[in-house]
Formats: sequence, C-alpha cells, structure tokens
Amino acid sequence: MSERQSRHPSVVLTAAGLRLDTLLRQAFLVLLAGAYLVGQVGWEWTSAFVWPLAAAILAGANVLTWRTSGWRPVVLLCLLCAAFAAGRVAVRQVHAPDFPVHHLRHLALPKKVILEGWLYREPERSPTRGRLHLEVERVLQDGKLRPAVGKVHVTVRNLKSDWQYGDRLRLTAKLRPPRNFHTPGSFDHVGYLARRGIYVTAFLWNDEDIEKIGEGGGLQHRIERVRRRIGDFFDEQLASTPAAVLRALIIGDKSHIDPEVRHDFQRVGAAHVLAISGLHVGTVAFLAYQIWWWLLGRSHYLLIAWSVPKLAAVLTVPVVLVYAVLAGGNVSTWRAVTMACVFLGAILFDQKEEGIRSLALAALIICFLWPGAVFDASFQLSFAAVLGILLGLHRFRARQEPAGETEMERRWVGRLVRPLRLFCVVSLSAMAGSLPLVAVHFHIMSFVGLLANLLIVPL
Repeated sequence: MSERQSRHPSVVLTAAGLRLDTLLRQAFLVLLAGAYLVGQVGWEWTSAFVWPLAAAILAGANVLTWRTSGWRPVVLLCLLCAAFAAGRVAVRQVHAPDFPVHHLRHLALPKKVILEGWLYREPERSPTRGRLHLEVERVLQDGKLRPAVGKVHVTVRNLKSDWQYGDRLRLTAKLRPPRNFHTPGSFDHVGYLARRGIYVTAFLWNDEDIEKIGEGGGLQHRIERVRRRIGDFFDEQLASTPAAVLRALIIGDKSHIDPEVRHDFQRVGAAHVLAISGLHVGTVAFLAYQIWWWLLGRSHYLLIAWSVPKLAAVLTVPVVLVYAVLAGGNVSTWRAVTMACVFLGAILFDQKEEGIRSLALAALIICFLWPGAVFDASFQLSFAAVLGILLGLHRFRARQEPAGETEMERRWVGRLVRPLRLFCVVSLSAMAGSLPLVAVHFHIMSFVGLLANLLIVPL
C-alpha cells in the first residue's frame, strides 16, 4: 500500500476502528467496571443538558464504529452504556429509595415514639459514647402498637449496660432523619448511613430507661459469644494497650483503644492497621495459602494427581471466611473478603497474572453487592493501594528480568535481600497509591509511613 493510500480517510478510519475493537476486547472487563462505577458516582447527574448530549455522542460513536469495525464493537459500547445506567439506578435506590409502607421514614419526623426491636449488630462502645444498632419491629404511637420496619442508629451518651447482639429492646426515643453539616469537604454522614440501610437516627443521654424484653439465638448469636470470649481472654492475659490492639486486629473491636494510641498510629501513617481491612484479610489469605501449599506439597500423590496451587486456593477460602466472621463481619471486611476470593479464583482459572482484570472484577462485584461502596474511603484506599502494588510490582519485575539473577542473589545473603527489597517495593507502591486519598479524606500526609509500616505490619 502506497503512502498516499495509507493516508486515505477510509483507511485511517478502518485502522482506528480496528484499534478500538482490540481495545474493547482486551480491556472490556476494566471498562465495564469503570462504566458501572462512574454510573454510581454520577447518580445525581440530572441536568437536562447532560443526557441529550450523552445520547448524541453515543449515537455518533456507534454509527462511526459500525461503519469502520462492524457490529461487535457497537454491542460492546452499548453494554458499557447499560453498565453505566445500571450503576446509576442501583445507587439511586440506596440514596433515594422508595420506602415500604410501614417504614419509619413515613412518620412525621422528628417525632418521639416508643420502639420495639432487636440489636442486629454488637453495640459500639467508646470512652465518650456508644451506639446501638436497632432493627425495629413495632412502634407504639398515639397509644397504638403498630408494625414497623427500618434500622435506627441510636447514639447513647452514657452506655453502661451490657447489651448484646440479638437482645430485644423497648425504648423511648425521638427519631430524626440523618443530617450533614454541609461544610465543604466534610464527611457525608447521610450517605454513609444510607449505604448501610439506615435512614433514621436517635439520641439518648443514657440507657437507664431501655427495657430488655427478650434475647436472641441462632448461629450468629453463638458467634458473637465466641468473639466476646476472645476479647475477655485478651483483657485477662495482657496489659490494657496490647489487649486493646489485639482486640482490634482479631475481632475488629476498636472501642478499647486509647485515643492517644490511636492518634499515634494516625501520625505515623499506620492507622489502617487498627481497622479490619484488605491488609488483614489479605495477610490471612496469603499466610493460609502458603501454609496449605506447603502442607499439600508434602504429599507425592497430590503433587502428581492434582494441582496443589488450586487446592491451596480452595482451602484458603474457608479460612478467610472464618476470620471475617470472627472479625465482626462488617461491610468493609466482607468487601475485603470478596476481593481476596476474586484473586484466589484467578488462581483456580489460571488467570493469576491478570491482576488488573481481577481488581476490576472485584470492584464490579463489590459495587454490585453493596451499591455506593465506591464513595467509602475504605473502598477507595483498598483499591488504590492494590492498584499501586500491581503497578509497582510490574515495574519492579520489568527492571529485574533483563538483568537476570546476579551472583550475589544466588547466595544465601541474596535470598534474604531480595524478599526485603520486594517488601519495600510493595510498601512504597501501596503508600504511593493511597497517599493522595489519605490526604483528601483524613487531611494528613505521613511521609514516615513507609518506615513505620516496614516495622509495624510484620509485627
């Protein structure tokens, strides 16, 4: 083909269409997850100018793509648009839902009523206040006991009684809708509660007038009893500070941590250690996978007849689930479990090198199960850190492979230096990926975090 022919508009459009087709095929999962997340982020885009413009751009892109590359890229573009619309609808149902007939939001709030319900989560306790998570079953209003539904976020200034998961309570409270302070850059408390199904709040000075009318049972009640025994064991065997830290690490209870200790962790950029997140779940998954692989590798039969890495991945999933249950099973923990299971699934399907696609699939699944998760700081920090690690490792391996293994690295000293160097790359990459978001959400940048995490995380 001559140079003049190669510059013909039809040839240029065809080449562009082929490149677009190739891009959509190779990165379709990443683009699909991105479209779904953008749809959730832009759920409030209701301008009359935005949607006609977007429709016109989409129609033009589809016509151009169909003329240059055929119908397949057009279908892929339509799927991306459908993912955007689905994400927008899903998060809108969370932030602006159609409440059931008996929901508490149909009351003329604020309103003082008598509530009956059960604690669907363990109470949160801190030195300054406590919180009760009440699933309402009935409400006494105007002298009549009526059925009601809805979760109430009850803040108690002095929480003294030993309330437990499953307890059925009767209390008098003034219900209010959640509200924000509308300060620029402030925390979106209303959205945070809505993503957890909470649309009504209440405040009590103390819990002296709360009446216990029943107790819970079932599997979850027994699990919570085990968690309390573990916490009591730490309190009995250790000093207050290490016991409080172990409570946070093992059972996800941060209520016993001294404010000064918490502030020290924040100043050195290691506050993420005290909250059950992707770091903890990933560490448990990694250690369990390595232990299972080592144990299964002792059997010659399994090495010959089965795929030991895949068996280790399958056996790691129950370990991660048990840890999530013991850690309290909150939303951020289950999101981390979902991410870990996606990466373990990549091993099962021989896709362990597809880190970016696995990360995109995890984001898509998490935002489908928990619409609006993209707004949570824990979600953003986890995915930014993992993305930074994947990009950092890719760059590190690209620099290592051409040089090959040096004579020093063949010695036992090199075997110790290489894991340390790899750990530094992982820590630095995770810090680089999450540092901008940390500055946005917590208004702090700790450059000593790399050194602190090198010491704290292994411990």
